[in-house]
Amino acid sequence: MSDIDCRRRVLWFGCSQGIGAELLAKEFKRLGRKVMITMAPALALKLTEPSTTCTTQAWYTSDMDAMQAVDRINELLESDMGQTSNTSMRIPTALRDAAAIAVRELGAASSTTALTAAALRARLEAAVMQAVLDDHIRQYPEARPSLGDLAVAAAELDGHPLAGEPERIRQAALEIEARHPDAEPEDVLLWAEARAIPTS
Repeated sequence: MSDIDCRRRVLWFGCSQGIGAELLAKEFKRLGRKVMITMAPALALKLTEPSTTCTTQAWYTSDMDAMQAVDRINELLESDMGQTSNTSMRIPTALRDAAAIAVRELGAASSTTALTAAALRARLEAAVMQAVLDDHIRQYPEARPSLGDLAVAAAELDGHPLAGEPERIRQAALEIEARHPDAEPEDVLLWAEARAIPTS
């Protein structure tokens, strides 16, 4: 899940709990990704099926449930990052070269190592938040956000001109989802905009 998708899902979750979109957006700007982990710490988390097959041999204690894993990941992410370790990770050569160019020519980070570490951290934070949201929806299936909900959250987070017209956005979501089941929130907002343009 991308950064913006995670933000939108957290925004939807926060709004469903009575937290205002404006406050959430302000917190995102102030705290960044950290807010993604801390917004729903009280949700029970008991995942039973991993999303992908792990090919890395475990060098840590593996007899922990998902909630313990989330807590441990958060603890590690908040700990001192000064201590480093050599790893034997292999990445695609093209990705390595692209990272080197991004660092050298675009100033994306101080080094490719720093860029890689930042990307890994961001992915871990997103994975933790997604796990919490997935468990919440698993416990309360009726709380699963619809495409319209996500589109409304996207509009509020992005300051879209139609953010103040949630019913118009939800109607656009129903219309576009009927034809394109895999539509994204951006598709809904584009369709809602098109519908809002007066015809001559």
